[in-house]
Amino acid sequence: MDLNAVVDSTLALLQSHLGQAGIAVRVEKGVLPAIEGNFNELCTVLTNLLMNARDALATEGNQGIIGITTAKVGGEVMLRVRDNGPGIPAELKERIFDPFYTTKPVGSGTGLGLSIVQGIVRRHQGRIEVESEEGGGVTFAVYLPTLEKRSQTEGGT
Repeated sequence: MDLNAVVDSTLALLQSHLGQAGIAVRVEKGVLPAIEGNFNELCTVLTNLLMNARDALATEGNQGIIGITTAKVGGEVMLRVRDNGPGIPAELKERIFDPFYTTKPVGSGTGLGLSIVQGIVRRHQGRIEVESEEGGGVTFAVYLPTLEKRSQTEGGT
């Protein structure tokens, strides 16, 4: 499957929602090799990352910007979601993937989104990294193996 198609499909569903929140979305799609994966699950990953960014940006008074980038990095494809929100305080960063952990007000979130994202990424033999500094936004980068790398890892040719 094509990870760029996941970006296109997810944005088609969320573009008006993000636009109504006053958020500008900037997309840079690279030329990507095919990956093996579940299209709907990867749409769920991107949806969760975008909605978390939207929620973080809703607390800011400035123009919210979300950047989405796809690229080939070595034997992997990368999906990066970056926002210009308030960032994640260092003391909270280690807990963000814990199930039921949330910094949102009661009734605004379950604390399952990033836990679900991490589980999907792991099932796809990938990894997720987060970079943040308080006041400097958040960047989530998802790395998934290309078909070629995946077959080498599984002992194929």
